[in-house]
Amino acid sequence: MTAAVALAVTGGQASAAVGQAPAEWAANAGAWPAFNHDLANSRATTQTPINAQTVSRLKVKWTFAFKGASGFGAFASVAHDVVFTSGYAGTLYAFDTQTGKTLWTVKTPAGINSFPAIDGDTLLVGAAATGFTRKPKFQLIAYSLS
Repeated sequence: MTAAVALAVTGGQASAAVGQAPAEWAANAGAWPAFNHDLANSRATTQTPINAQTVSRLKVKWTFAFKGASGFGAFASVAHDVVFTSGYAGTLYAFDTQTGKTLWTVKTPAGINSFPAIDGDTLLVGAAATGFTRKPKFQLIAYSLS
Protein backbone atom coordinates (compact mmCIF):
# COMPACT_ATOMS: atom_id res chain seq x y z
CA MET A 1 0.00 0.00 0.00
CA THR A 2 2.88 2.41 0.68
CA ALA A 3 4.15 2.15 -2.88
CA ALA A 4 0.70 2.84 -4.33
CA VAL A 5 0.26 5.90 -2.14
CA ALA A 6 3.71 7.21 -3.05
CA LEU A 7 2.97 6.88 -6.76
CA ALA A 8 -0.41 8.58 -6.38
CA VAL A 9 1.13 11.46 -4.43
CA THR A 10 4.00 11.99 -6.87
CA GLY A 11 1.72 11.81 -9.89
CA GLY A 12 3.23 8.57 -11.13
CA GLN A 13 6.83 9.83 -11.08
CA ALA A 14 9.51 7.42 -9.99
CA SER A 15 10.59 7.97 -6.39
CA ALA A 16 14.11 8.18 -5.00
CA ALA A 17 16.09 5.01 -4.43
CA VAL A 18 14.93 2.63 -1.73
CA GLY A 19 15.82 4.00 1.70
CA GLN A 20 16.00 7.61 0.52
CA ALA A 21 13.32 10.17 1.27
CA PRO A 22 10.99 11.15 -1.58
CA ALA A 23 11.63 14.59 -3.09
CA GLU A 24 8.44 15.92 -1.45
CA TRP A 25 10.01 15.43 1.97
CA ALA A 26 12.79 17.91 1.26
CA ALA A 27 10.19 20.66 0.82
CA ASN A 28 8.71 19.70 4.20
CA ALA A 29 11.96 19.08 6.06
CA GLY A 30 11.04 21.59 8.76
CA ALA A 31 7.70 19.87 9.34
CA TRP A 32 6.75 16.38 10.46
CA PRO A 33 5.99 14.88 7.03
CA ALA A 34 5.42 11.26 8.02
CA PHE A 35 4.41 8.96 10.84
CA ASN A 36 7.32 8.78 13.33
CA HIS A 37 8.85 11.88 11.69
CA ASP A 38 11.28 10.43 9.14
CA LEU A 39 12.55 7.33 7.37
CA ALA A 40 14.84 6.61 10.30
CA ASN A 41 11.72 6.36 12.51
CA SER A 42 13.38 8.83 14.91
CA ARG A 43 10.12 10.12 16.41
CA ALA A 44 12.04 13.27 17.32
CA THR A 45 12.97 16.66 15.98
CA THR A 46 15.29 19.38 17.15
CA GLN A 47 13.13 22.04 15.48
CA THR A 48 10.80 22.68 18.40
CA PRO A 49 10.82 24.73 21.60
CA ILE A 50 9.60 21.64 23.47
CA ASN A 51 12.50 19.83 25.13
CA ALA A 52 13.48 18.28 28.48
CA GLN A 53 13.81 21.74 30.05
CA THR A 54 10.49 23.17 28.79
CA VAL A 55 8.12 20.18 28.82
CA SER A 56 7.07 20.77 32.45
CA ARG A 57 5.73 24.20 31.45
CA LEU A 58 3.33 22.88 28.80
CA LYS A 59 -0.32 23.82 29.38
CA VAL A 60 -3.42 22.32 27.78
CA LYS A 61 -4.68 24.73 25.14
CA TRP A 62 -7.82 22.83 24.14
CA THR A 63 -9.30 19.33 24.10
CA PHE A 64 -11.97 17.46 22.18
CA ALA A 65 -14.00 14.60 23.65
CA PHE A 66 -14.73 11.82 21.19
CA LYS A 67 -18.24 10.56 21.85
CA GLY A 68 -19.41 6.97 22.04
CA ALA A 69 -17.48 3.81 21.47
CA SER A 70 -16.25 4.80 18.03
CA GLY A 71 -12.66 4.61 19.14
CA PHE A 72 -10.02 7.16 18.39
CA GLY A 73 -6.91 6.13 16.54
CA ALA A 74 -4.68 8.83 18.11
CA PHE A 75 -3.37 9.69 14.67
CA ALA A 76 -3.17 13.34 13.67
CA SER A 77 -1.68 15.41 10.88
CA VAL A 78 -1.42 19.20 10.71
CA ALA A 79 -1.48 21.48 7.66
CA HIS A 80 -2.86 24.94 6.89
CA ASP A 81 -3.44 25.55 10.65
CA VAL A 82 -5.83 22.60 10.77
CA VAL A 83 -5.47 19.36 12.77
CA PHE A 84 -6.84 16.36 10.87
CA THR A 85 -7.63 13.20 12.82
CA SER A 86 -10.01 10.27 12.65
CA GLY A 87 -11.68 7.47 14.53
CA TYR A 88 -12.01 3.76 13.99
CA ALA A 89 -15.72 4.23 13.21
CA GLY A 90 -14.83 6.15 10.06
CA THR A 91 -15.29 9.80 10.97
CA LEU A 92 -12.67 12.27 9.77
CA TYR A 93 -12.33 15.48 11.80
CA ALA A 94 -10.78 18.88 11.08
CA PHE A 95 -9.99 21.21 14.02
CA ASP A 96 -8.61 24.74 14.16
CA THR A 97 -5.13 24.39 15.70
CA GLN A 98 -5.47 27.55 17.80
CA THR A 99 -9.01 27.19 19.19
CA GLY A 100 -9.84 23.50 18.84
CA LYS A 101 -13.08 24.47 17.10
CA THR A 102 -14.44 21.68 14.91
CA LEU A 103 -14.23 23.00 11.36
CA TRP A 104 -15.87 19.99 9.73
CA THR A 105 -16.41 16.26 9.95
CA VAL A 106 -17.07 13.69 7.25
CA LYS A 107 -18.07 10.03 7.42
CA THR A 108 -15.91 7.66 5.35
CA PRO A 109 -17.09 4.35 3.80
CA ALA A 110 -15.08 2.28 6.31
CA GLY A 111 -13.27 2.71 9.60
CA ILE A 112 -9.95 4.55 9.68
CA ASN A 113 -6.99 2.95 11.40
CA SER A 114 -4.19 5.10 10.01
CA PHE A 115 -3.17 8.73 10.16
CA PRO A 116 -4.37 11.20 7.52
CA ALA A 117 -1.56 12.14 5.13
CA ILE A 118 -1.16 15.53 3.48
CA ASP A 119 0.44 16.34 0.15
CA GLY A 120 0.15 20.05 -0.67
CA ASP A 121 -3.57 20.78 -0.76
CA THR A 122 -4.64 17.13 -0.76
CA LEU A 123 -5.64 15.17 2.34
CA LEU A 124 -5.28 11.39 1.89
CA VAL A 125 -7.15 8.95 4.13
CA GLY A 126 -7.09 5.17 4.06
CA ALA A 127 -10.54 3.89 5.04
CA ALA A 128 -9.93 0.19 5.58
CA ALA A 129 -10.83 -0.83 9.13
CA THR A 130 -13.64 -3.31 9.72
CA GLY A 131 -15.87 -3.74 12.73
CA PHE A 132 -17.79 -0.45 12.80
CA THR A 133 -19.53 -0.55 9.42
CA ARG A 134 -21.85 -3.30 8.21
CA LYS A 135 -20.47 -3.36 4.67
CA PRO A 136 -17.22 -1.41 4.64
CA LYS A 137 -15.83 -0.19 1.33
CA PHE A 138 -12.06 -0.16 1.55
CA GLN A 139 -10.75 2.92 -0.22
CA LEU A 140 -7.95 5.44 -0.35
CA ILE A 141 -9.78 8.76 -0.40
CA ALA A 142 -8.28 12.07 -1.52
CA TYR A 143 -9.93 15.27 -0.27
CA SER A 144 -9.09 18.67 -1.73
CA LEU A 145 -8.14 21.25 0.92
CA SER A 146 -8.44 24.20 -1.45
